[in-house]
Amino acid sequence: MYDLVKEYISCLLCLEMTCKDGHYQAKGVNFRQLHELFDTIIEGVDDAPLSDMRDNIQEIFFLGRGKDAMSGKEIADKASEWMKAPGTTNEELVKNVKDCLECALDTLAKILQSDISQGENDLFSGQGRELQHRLGFLNRTLA
Repeated sequence: MYDLVKEYISCLLCLEMTCKDGHYQAKGVNFRQLHELFDTIIEGVDDAPLSDMRDNIQEIFFLGRGKDAMSGKEIADKASEWMKAPGTTNEELVKNVKDCLECALDTLAKILQSDISQGENDLFSGQGRELQHRLGFLNRTLA
């Protein structure tokens, strides 16, 4: 289960970095809309930044279990394995972000089926709702 949680934390960083790629690479008539969309995914629809989500897992899950938290390098190395090259079109940029969101949600679903405490379940379930909200926001913005 620890490997799944490490994978999930790395998915969150991958999502943040992929959004930053989109934030800076978007172009054309939809530039402003996409630029702000990617910022919203990073910062959260309900003010739950991805960085805070990662930090909460480190503190509640790892430290709460008496385990060492992941190092920044460990998170970045794992996240870089999943990073795609920035898209060359706005559609590719959005697809990369959507793929990262879906990867994080898939990994989270596996964690929620694991043997975790009620508090950990609440933490991960809350983050799942927040990520699902972001995916819905992405889908509706682009509809």
